[in-house]
Amino acid sequence: MWIGHDVQSIFPGPSSSYFPVCTAPLLENTELDDLVQQALAQASLDDVEETRRNNMIVPAVANELADPWTNISII
Repeated sequence: MWIGHDVQSIFPGPSSSYFPVCTAPLLENTELDDLVQQALAQASLDDVEETRRNNMIVPAVANELADPWTNISII
């Protein structure tokens, strides 16, 4: 009577609905599956890189109008 199935909930809460999720490939094309997996892997790397860029601390640019004694650059 009951079968196991992967499900997904979209809205949190006690009265949320669950929707079935298809985890098997829709197409039996291994070349297409490989292409999708490569795209997902690249998207994951891009997400990591974007997170790294967003969390990078950028040093403040020296104010050129400031006192010349505090704005010294060594050549």
